[in-house]
Amino acid sequence: MNKDFETKVKKFFKEFNAQKSVVKLKRLDNTGCHFEVIFNLNKDKYIETEIYEKGRAIIYLNENFYKNIKNLSVKYFNKTINWNNTYTIGHIDVI
Repeated sequence: MNKDFETKVKKFFKEFNAQKSVVKLKRLDNTGCHFEVIFNLNKDKYIETEIYEKGRAIIYLNENFYKNIKNLSVKYFNKTINWNNTYTIGHIDVI
């Protein structure tokens, strides 16, 4: 894998995940830029994480999330994100 590409991918994830938010990106592969949107809810004493972990909770992301992630994608790769139909798994075609 191209070392410059891998550096950009790491910076992309690091910059997004450094934000103060329960929304995080989890990298799904080691050869590209595929990721899943996850919610780090287990750190909040008021959230019943079992409901979320069993897939019974619905969480809606606002436009700021999609705008921010698009800006980072353009910043690091000059590309936009391809999303699955539920907008929970993204892929940036950079290779």
